[in-house]
Amino acid sequence: MKNSIKYAKSFIFLFIIILTQSCLNSDDNYEYVQFGTVQMLDNADQGSLFFLLDSNQALYPKNPGAVASLDLQDKDRVFVQFTDLEENHEKYDLYANIQIVQKLRTETIKFVENEEQTEDLLESSDAINIVEAYVVNNFLNLKYTYKGGRVDSKEHDISIYATKEISEETRSSTTLELILTHDAKDDKGNRNVNGVISFPLDNIQNLINNKNEIKISAKAIIGGVQDYTIQVKQNK
Repeated sequence: MKNSIKYAKSFIFLFIIILTQSCLNSDDNYEYVQFGTVQMLDNADQGSLFFLLDSNQALYPKNPGAVASLDLQDKDRVFVQFTDLEENHEKYDLYANIQIVQKLRTETIKFVENEEQTEDLLESSDAINIVEAYVVNNFLNLKYTYKGGRVDSKEHDISIYATKEISEETRSSTTLELILTHDAKDDKGNRNVNGVISFPLDNIQNLINNKNEIKISAKAIIGGVQDYTIQVKQNK
């Protein structure tokens, strides 16, 4: 049903789609999949919204009434699948039927008191690899993988830490250093588990100012520490 909306609850289903092509052809009806951020409009009481995609394109639904039935809030991070794409809307970059909306996991960036504690965080963390990291729409977004996947396992904790008290040398550096940690909750599975998580940057915006890049350090699956660097575009 072209105009139907499905609110996907299965994270496994989400990644089956993510790992396929970003454009799927079914009976000449193309389906597109992207990540994005919900933007509520002034008449949000009627469920009016659009999706600011990570490609920096604004996607407005052809079927806004159906989208209104979902429990979406302003600034929610989402996975969106859409069809019947048009690119000639008078106000928005894209205009399409929304087929599936899946909320993405979002966590707040945490703090440690000083730089000495960061080594303890890495040492005590379970292994996790950063597959991709990028900043868009004031979110730090991570695609990751870890070992686990037992059926009876609890949801793993994944956190980003910044440092409250930093040295003058660190303060003058053009790189903001963050720590990614992982708590496997005693999951002894050995499958590769993939995921996506977003962190709003609001509470570390003062730390990002005047920085050219963000370096995220994590305990790697194969041992040692993985450092992943993201270039930061400063607003002028």
